[in-house]
Amino acid sequence: MKYHFCTLFDKNYLIKGLALYNSLCEHIDSFCLWILCLDDETYSILNTMKLQNMKLIKLSDFETKELKEIRKTRSLAEYYFTLGPSFISSILTKPEISLITYLDADLFFFSSPKPIFQKFENHSVLITPHRMSPKQKDYEEKVGKYNVGLLVFRDDKDGQDCLNWWKNECLKWCYHRAESGRYADQKYLDYFPTKFNNVYILNQKGSNLAPWNIEQYKSKLHLKDKNVYIGNDKLIFFHFAKFSLYFPKSHIRPDTPSRYYLKTGIQKQYIYCPYAQALYKALSQIKIKNPSFSEGIISRPANYSDIMSSIKNFVKSKIKND
Repeated sequence: MKYHFCTLFDKNYLIKGLALYNSLCEHIDSFCLWILCLDDETYSILNTMKLQNMKLIKLSDFETKELKEIRKTRSLAEYYFTLGPSFISSILTKPEISLITYLDADLFFFSSPKPIFQKFENHSVLITPHRMSPKQKDYEEKVGKYNVGLLVFRDDKDGQDCLNWWKNECLKWCYHRAESGRYADQKYLDYFPTKFNNVYILNQKGSNLAPWNIEQYKSKLHLKDKNVYIGNDKLIFFHFAKFSLYFPKSHIRPDTPSRYYLKTGIQKQYIYCPYAQALYKALSQIKIKNPSFSEGIISRPANYSDIMSSIKNFVKSKIKND
């Protein structure tokens, strides 16, 4: 079986998007990743790399007159949110595709996603819960019970009905705020199980492990046959939201100043650090084609005290704003 995935990103997420692609290459024999390149630099770099299993689409070739008008009314991030369901829909209409899986660019696969599709079986739509920790339940109520990170739609009536409804709702309203039971493109997912048939909810702890839910599972993290497990569930993919990368490479802290990733133990050694190395690898691939590329990274402080100071300031600002 050939798997079809799609994603969209600009140059700020190019490193992460390429790391995602590399992780798919490691764990799947036959697939195609369709990418909507949200700026010319992203398209140019990926196009020169001539990577197998990848199809590139320029934003200028994808945008309709309607989308161009909508763009005038929304921030750049809101416009990107708006594009998601329209892009998924455009890929699902292709005659060779009967099933499309959307992936956020900051996902990374640690093992094969085949178990996800085995659970999906003959369903038409797949959604993944946030599974936020109890102390974040109020926030989950605001942003939605389900996460947009990974979604699956089948080319049948139920799948198309659901996808078209979501697409049309996002075209009408897709703003980065909570309002009238809506939040960006995401809270619409809360309505999928009640409005549409054959919706499968993926309650697998190793799928969509993320900063917002890992704390409640940290006591269940363990290694088995060199794989990370959460209880009995193998880690399939992690959602690395707000993960930042130092460059030049830091041997003191090769991951991020975000407090979510300051943990030690299994999660750092076998989840966060491998992802950091995957990002450095992707950055190296990009710099072969464009040596001056520096998007999506933060400058490494000159010494250890500066690093610790930047981390403390970042954490303080996050705590204040959360």
